[in-house]
Amino acid sequence: MASGADRGPGLTYLLDTNSLIYYFQGAPQLDPVFRQIEQGEARPVVSIITEIELLGFPRLTRQDEARIQALLSGFTVVAVDERIAGQAVVLKRRHGIKTPDAIIAATAMIENACLVTRDQDLLEKVPEVRSLNPFGRNP
Repeated sequence: MASGADRGPGLTYLLDTNSLIYYFQGAPQLDPVFRQIEQGEARPVVSIITEIELLGFPRLTRQDEARIQALLSGFTVVAVDERIAGQAVVLKRRHGIKTPDAIIAATAMIENACLVTRDQDLLEKVPEVRSLNPFGRNP
């Protein structure tokens, strides 16, 4: 997919899996992020990794799957291409993070997006990714 740096709103949010799980649980901390998305002030993006993690949950009900599909239909789902893979390798080597986390962080970097996550450990290990932890502190 093409980079979002030159399309639509000036702000791009890449939401990771835990952010979307909290959203589905009704966490009010994510309201400002989704308000910006709904008002067209921010472009919503997810990595294909997040889509796989959400839809691959073993106890997912049909209703949950429908809710996830409906939400993701309004997001750009970014596949792993050579640029993202290359950046993920760099991040994995440099910071010793798990492959899915490296791919998600690399996707945020390549898409020039702000990574929205509650994974404070990831944010501390990868300070070069622009990020927002709506639940608390950022590095």
